[in-house]
Amino acid sequence: MNKPRLKFKNLPKSSFNHTVRQRVNAYFKDNDIRMYGDYRMWIKLVFILTGISSTYLSILYIGSDIEHIAPAWGVWIILLLACLLGTFIALAGLNICHDAIHGSLSDKKWINNIFGMLFNVIGANKYNWENMHNKAHHIFTNVDGYDEDL
Repeated sequence: MNKPRLKFKNLPKSSFNHTVRQRVNAYFKDNDIRMYGDYRMWIKLVFILTGISSTYLSILYIGSDIEHIAPAWGVWIILLLACLLGTFIALAGLNICHDAIHGSLSDKKWINNIFGMLFNVIGANKYNWENMHNKAHHIFTNVDGYDEDL
């Protein structure tokens, strides 16, 4: 079933976009807030990446010698670590990669690009995210049948 093409009127005399951009920039300036990630974002980034690497290495270590390390509880420990690893990976996608692909992690484009590519490492795809999220979601936010996130 093809849905009708949805278009928004682009009125040349409309100043909506310009006014919103001006007000947002003024808000950041008036409240002395950076438009990019500050030290708290980098602490969160280190926490999440440390969580991913430490739980992954723990799974490898315990799984390699499960009979000697944790004979009775080994499977349950591995399962718990796998759930924890999944949580950290989800946090990486929803926090680090999302902000990087939007260009708000850092004011340096190459840093945003590197952390955006983390999506490819955790099993998603940066290119698809840019198209589905930035274009299909942000252009049609909460429009039933057009917003891919609904």
